[in-house]
Amino acid sequence: ELGQINYLKLVYENTAKAYNKMDDFENAEKYKIKAEDLSELLKNPLLEILSMGPHNLKL
Repeated sequence: ELGQINYLKLVYENTAKAYNKMDDFENAEKYKIKAEDLSELLKNPLLEILSMGPHNLKL
């Protein structure tokens, strides 16, 4: 579901910020990349179509 992906992206962004504050830049970068990957995934229109479920698709 799109809401779950958005939530996970927010968790990754906040985790990256926390690692930055702890000067653990390696882990901060890892979580920043994960958040960016989810941002790209959310831009995919196919994901939105699939999240609608088969009952909402108009063929």
